Amino acid sequence: MILVFILSLFTTLVLAIVLFLNTAPQCGGRPSAAQKRRYAASAHYANGQFSNLVETSLRHPEMSFLQTLRHAFNADADRISQQPLPFTKVKESIFAVIDRETVQITWLGHSTVLMQFEGHTLLTDPMFGDRASPVSFMGPKRFNAELPLAPSDVPHLDAILLSHDHYDHLDRGSIRALHDRTEAFFVPLGIAPHLIRWGVSPGKIHELDWWETARLDDIKFIAAPARHFSGRRFTDRANTLWASWVVRSKKHCLYYGGDSGFGPHFKEIGEKYGPFDLTLLENGAYSDAWPFVHMTPEQTVQAHLDLRGRALLPIHWAQFPLSQHAWYEPIERLLAAGKGLTIVTPQMGERFVVGQEAPAETWWRDLLCIPKVKREM
Repeated sequence: MILVFILSLFTTLVLAIVLFLNTAPQCGGRPSAAQKRRYAASAHYANGQFSNLVETSLRHPEMSFLQTLRHAFNADADRISQQPLPFTKVKESIFAVIDRETVQITWLGHSTVLMQFEGHTLLTDPMFGDRASPVSFMGPKRFNAELPLAPSDVPHLDAILLSHDHYDHLDRGSIRALHDRTEAFFVPLGIAPHLIRWGVSPGKIHELDWWETARLDDIKFIAAPARHFSGRRFTDRANTLWASWVVRSKKHCLYYGGDSGFGPHFKEIGEKYGPFDLTLLENGAYSDAWPFVHMTPEQTVQAHLDLRGRALLPIHWAQFPLSQHAWYEPIERLLAAGKGLTIVTPQMGERFVVGQEAPAETWWRDLLCIPKVKREM
């Protein structure tokens, strides 16, 4: 009887979780019949799912399920920072002066970047939540309780760029806090139903397939390929597209990579749209267990070179424990692999102007008691 009770309890719990993840608002919306027809016209869509340009397994093909599970529990002792990471509080005064000649960048943590692009205010993958999870009581927790810029202090936005619908990039609370102060959303195919369910006006949403272009005044937003996957429920993997973004004008050209494993698409993008004044590329959450959907730091350096980037801003690190490596390992490996390159390492909240002298402080070493050294770029 006890065994039956335990099995019944377990089954009830599993069914409750499945029901929650299929109905809860934070899990997003579902496409209408008309939207599905639009997605079906994509060359990257078949049988209800999007696909990568090259064959991509979500786990190492030579690693068994047991090995993958064992790997997941073999975490570095410094996987989670034991103290909040330093940051610079963003001052409201930086929004008062509109400079239409430069591009100013403020990394807010993880993949959230505030861009003041020739007088236009843009934000990438706004994630201000405490956890990269559909629930508030479990899932990867942010290292810092306080952020360089609170959602309530984010200025009026000309546009938000979204790369894909994973919880560390598409956060319901952040979207709900910002959508009334945002003029436009540029998103990959399939993201609109999520935003509409969360209150975003459909007229603000511009869904793009890879290589499609949208405009905001003199700025072009080009959805470019990435090598990744998507999904917010157990049953919707690859139902929405993932993308990287080219942001360009006559004067400047930036690349925002979102999440991506290494692949030939970087060279193709570089040939089509490079050179880039700045590449913003993921540098963290890599693992031997999933080698094709996230890059190692060495691959991030190669992606930057393939894109023909002039300066590199590493993102997607130092806020959420999404893999087994130490929280500071990605940046140390990146600097070792990218010697001689211009690698920008601002504190979160520190603003810099693209093409001018860029922050190059090894601020994380203060927390680790590692001697800081002057970096030559």
